Formats: sequence, C-alpha cells, structure tokens
Amino acid sequence: MQVARDGRHRYYAIASADVAHAMEALGAIASRRTRKPLGEDDAICYARTCYDHLAGKLAIELADAFESRALIVPDGRRYRVTGRGRDFVREWQIDADELKRGRRAFAIRCLDWTERRNHLAGALGAAICERLLAERWIKRLPGTRAVRLTGKGAEELTSLLGRKSRSMLWRVV
Repeated sequence: MQVARDGRHRYYAIASADVAHAMEALGAIASRRTRKPLGEDDAICYARTCYDHLAGKLAIELADAFESRALIVPDGRRYRVTGRGRDFVREWQIDADELKRGRRAFAIRCLDWTERRNHLAGALGAAICERLLAERWIKRLPGTRAVRLTGKGAEELTSLLGRKSRSMLWRVV
C-alpha cells in the first residue's frame, strides 16, 4: 500500500492487484444492513459544514458557479481568486485581501467526501459560510453538521449568480 500525505489528509493507494481484488470481494459480501447508505436526499449529503466552511452538493454547485463566472480558478490544491471574485465577495462584505494576509490558507480546494469533487475551503470558504449563515440563506439543523438552504437563500444565490444557476441544485430542504 502507498500513502500520499496532503495536509491533514492521507490518501492510500493499493499497490497490488491481489489486494485490490481481495478488497472488492470483501466489499461484495459486506452486509448492507450494517451501514446506512448515503442517498441523494440525505440532508448531510446535500449541505453541511466541513470544519467551518460549506460542503456537500450545495458547496460544490457554489464552487462550480464561481468557476464558471471566473470568480475563482483552480490552481493545484488551491483556488486563485480573480479580480472579479474579489469584487463579488466584497458585495457580501468579505474583504478577500484582508483574509489573504492572515495566517490561514486563503482559498483551498477541499475534496468533498460524498461527491468526490472539490468545494471552497480555507479562510475564504469559512467567511462565505459565515456570511450565508448571518444572512439566513442557510440554517444549521440542530444536532448535526447539516445545514439547509432557505427560500431566501435559493432566491439570492440565483439572483447573484445569474439565470444559468437556476438549473443548479438550489434545493430548499
């Protein structure tokens, strides 16, 4: 087995076809009754916090919308925030330049465990999550990391990110 370290994460790769085959066989005989399937409708899969930033399908759709509008650009493990992106988050009273000067990583591509795609983390991701909560565009579900998108949040995100975003997963839970 090979291990690649990436920040807090460790990625394990199977170094042998025999081990891969054994793991697939074990997976095939494992009882589904012992684990809860992660369905598309599960609130935790749709939107949740990941440490202090937004994660799940909603976060991925938000990151995709930011990328498609050239507000952020993937750059290795990080996102590069464009001038348009700085202007955009300023409308949310987020000072990207101030966040970037801080000690914390600014804009990180965080791999989502349910979707296996990246969402926005780091100081900027945390500031966006905090703003969405403050504006009541998302609300925390008690006793869980799940959050729900409010009707106001769906309207505002569609308005801010344009008509193209109407096809996104802005689903009020």
